[in-house]
Amino acid sequence: MSATFNLMKGLGTDAVASASNTSWIVSLLNIDSANANMADYPVGRPGDSGTQNANHSYESWLFLYMTQAPENRVTNFKLWGPGPNTYPADGVEILLSSSDYNNGVTPADTNLVCDEPAVDHYSPGTSVSFQGTCEAVGHSSGFCVMQMRVYASASLGNVQGETCVYHLSYDES
Repeated sequence: MSATFNLMKGLGTDAVASASNTSWIVSLLNIDSANANMADYPVGRPGDSGTQNANHSYESWLFLYMTQAPENRVTNFKLWGPGPNTYPADGVEILLSSSDYNNGVTPADTNLVCDEPAVDHYSPGTSVSFQGTCEAVGHSSGFCVMQMRVYASASLGNVQGETCVYHLSYDES
């Protein structure tokens, strides 16, 4: 039997509260919420230009929650970006953590965890790995952290209606 997962978003202190995201849509907002309306909580442009003057969404601490178990286990979780230099809008970057996290951290709207631009190529050499071994229903992967950075050069900070598709893979045995 093949494994199936729900995408979950860790919220609140240490990102331990979670909300299911069966639509697999990740909203990057200026509030720590899994289901707030994007139009009500956009990430605005900063007043000054330059790389040091950027606003950030709250981090999205994402993990996979197993809803159907495989024959043995699932390991080697990886995430790839949407393609070369593909961001949702000019002056906007989507960032991913490059570290493995087994424990969450309280989501913030500063650049604390996501310290480099997101993987933007769909190739094995540019994936972001995250920890975890899932063997039974209820098991979870480690965290993958995603965040949006908005520069003054952005046409707008709310990129509602704009999407980036990320590709997820794992080894199932």
